[in-house]
Amino acid sequence: MCAIKLLKFGQWFFMRIGIVGNGTVGKAVSYGFRYRGHEVYVNDLKRFKDEKMYSKSYLMQTCDFIFICVQTNSCPDESLNTSNIEQAVKQLHDSGQYLDQHEKKNPIIVIKSTVVPGTTRKLALRFPDLKFAVNPEFLRADHAQKDFLNQERIVIGVSDAGIAEDVVKVYEGWKCPIKITDFDTAETIKLVANCFLTLKVAYACEIANICRILGVTANRVMDAVTLDSRIHPSHLDPSKGPVPRDNHCLPKDLLGLIRYLETLGYDCKLLKSASDLGIEKEYIGYPT
Repeated sequence: MCAIKLLKFGQWFFMRIGIVGNGTVGKAVSYGFRYRGHEVYVNDLKRFKDEKMYSKSYLMQTCDFIFICVQTNSCPDESLNTSNIEQAVKQLHDSGQYLDQHEKKNPIIVIKSTVVPGTTRKLALRFPDLKFAVNPEFLRADHAQKDFLNQERIVIGVSDAGIAEDVVKVYEGWKCPIKITDFDTAETIKLVANCFLTLKVAYACEIANICRILGVTANRVMDAVTLDSRIHPSHLDPSKGPVPRDNHCLPKDLLGLIRYLETLGYDCKLLKSASDLGIEKEYIGYPT
């Protein structure tokens, strides 16, 4: 069990939480934990008028947990670029090296950014003196703060049961299932979830094409189809067309997983078909 001092008032554990990356995800995470009464310290390369910035060294000597919420970009070949995450972790590690032993808080580094499976495992091998967990986000960009406070499930990937117990305490008060698993599985869950949403968009686009040929109204068809309790209507609006190429998550994650699977020798035909139908074509657009 990792030695983290947790203050408990009533039924809640109150902790000091660091956030690296003050974008959409970072803002939602900091808002949500503050709402629950935790102390939050934010680090970002940019300066913000409404948020005080703290150094990574300060986070390492103050916080019980540090959530990595930096952006995952796409490489030119559409693979996921995890360099921002790797750089953030290295900077935390290096800044901790300059602290005296009694100054170190030894926080758990929680990877919230989207990464390919194996990323956190490799970071743990590279920085064996750091403690890691994976806690992927499932937030809608336009409703990130609301979604964080009203999560449908919380996924925690760890290599140590004690770390899992401590990360679970951060989420005291959330009324949703908490799934504990290993690093790679947690990272895969995030990508698979977003790929499925893109599959649904692709299916809606195909239905729009079919209905156009049949001379029927696609929305009337899908409005009735989605009344089936097994078929949720989200991402199945045939009038919306494919996901815009500049959408921050779905195209990036689906294409990133396709490219990663190719490096492992697997040709994922289903996901490629979803990409062809469900993601807006570059430059020329896609008819809706």
